[in-house]
Amino acid sequence: SVIVKATDAAGNATTSPATITWSYWIPPETTLDSSGPSGTVSQTTGTFTFTSPAATGFECKLDTGAWTTCSSPYTTPVLANGSHTVSIRAVKNGVPDATVATRTWTVDTSAVPLQPVTGSTLAAGPLHACAVATGKMYCWGDNGAGQLGDGTSSPRTTPLQTGAATDWASVSVGLSHTCALRNSGALYCWGGNGYGQLGSQDPTYYFGSSSPVWCWGSNGSGELGNGSFSYSAVTVPTQVGTNTNWVDVDGGYGFTCALNASGAMYCWGDGSAGQLGVGSTAGFFGPMTAAATNVASISVGSEYACAAKKNGSLWCWGQNTTFQGGNSVTDRTIPSQVGIETDWKSVDAGIIHTCAIKTNGALWCWGDQTNNALGNGISTAMQMTPLQIGISTDWSAVSCNNGSPGFSGGYCIGMRNTAVYSWGDNGASQCGTNGMVTPVVAPAGTDYMLQLTPFP
Repeated sequence: SVIVKATDAAGNATTSPATITWSYWIPPETTLDSSGPSGTVSQTTGTFTFTSPAATGFECKLDTGAWTTCSSPYTTPVLANGSHTVSIRAVKNGVPDATVATRTWTVDTSAVPLQPVTGSTLAAGPLHACAVATGKMYCWGDNGAGQLGDGTSSPRTTPLQTGAATDWASVSVGLSHTCALRNSGALYCWGGNGYGQLGSQDPTYYFGSSSPVWCWGSNGSGELGNGSFSYSAVTVPTQVGTNTNWVDVDGGYGFTCALNASGAMYCWGDGSAGQLGVGSTAGFFGPMTAAATNVASISVGSEYACAAKKNGSLWCWGQNTTFQGGNSVTDRTIPSQVGIETDWKSVDAGIIHTCAIKTNGALWCWGDQTNNALGNGISTAMQMTPLQIGISTDWSAVSCNNGSPGFSGGYCIGMRNTAVYSWGDNGASQCGTNGMVTPVVAPAGTDYMLQLTPFP
């Protein structure tokens, strides 16, 4: 304000000065940081953060919609494919910033760009298997649908390198198809395609590091998690829910389980044997919170599942008819601890048996021993609790057949450094041992398994 007084020639000031008052208002300035989608993305939602030191509030607008009161962070609803624009403006004392911050991007779920990920280097399917060693990929076994990737439909009794690429990162196999990731994050699939995404009754899953989960293929039990069930082929990858913090996912016979960044586990699909871990035998068509927390890794078997927790304990649930759950109880609808040990590193659930690796590199297996499925040279009776297999302590990975019941018996492949070993049912040459059947005492010692060649 300014006070003005009039004076006469003698310098006498008036006793009634004039007062002039005004205010200077600086509009708020909206700053939209670099968070949120830009360019072309596969995510169907976007989250944006923004600031304004002088603001008393914010307003947001999506595309051509109306301005609504919002706060940072702001998450959009699920969006359709196409171009979208979010507009954000700061508000001070009811007056909005005239300069609006905007971000435009495109949603394209058909593109589904992948982040480079580290996944399984071994994959044992019902009738064929694959392994990644030093960037090269090898496959063997049944090849009726071209699932070995060699351009033929001829079966292979020993490992055959798939192409000349040396930058494979991980591989996964189904009944008659194979999918694998390159180090760049590019996804390749080949083999049968009878159910829309290269073919088996088991859907295919893929994800990036802390990202949405996408599923496609057959959905007869709701295993795709899209809120419905149908045997009709789902040929386009479909996002499961709106969460974007998944770090692991695995699919079994008619059901799926996934793990988020906080260690919480969710399952969906067929629950008839309690395999969803939710305390009942009901089935669900979308993710349901399983009764397990602080989970480090998961593995889904035929009709059961197992998880290694961050404290090193091991838990299994679902079907237990062959003691694949690691104890002598019946089927379980919630996770049950396997023993009392807390030094488990990883686990792989198969069709009728389970194998796991401890932190010291020792291999342990349990469940149905038919055809030497456990690798201990025994083919009769059941192994109710974990049994150490051999004396080796340099196991780095193991994969056991978790495919559709009835297609094959139990077998596994395991990796020690870059050497790959196999044991169990070899009816379709899925052990890759050129017709030799285990149990055979391997040169390494008392392990009843065979080393596969050629491998680097």
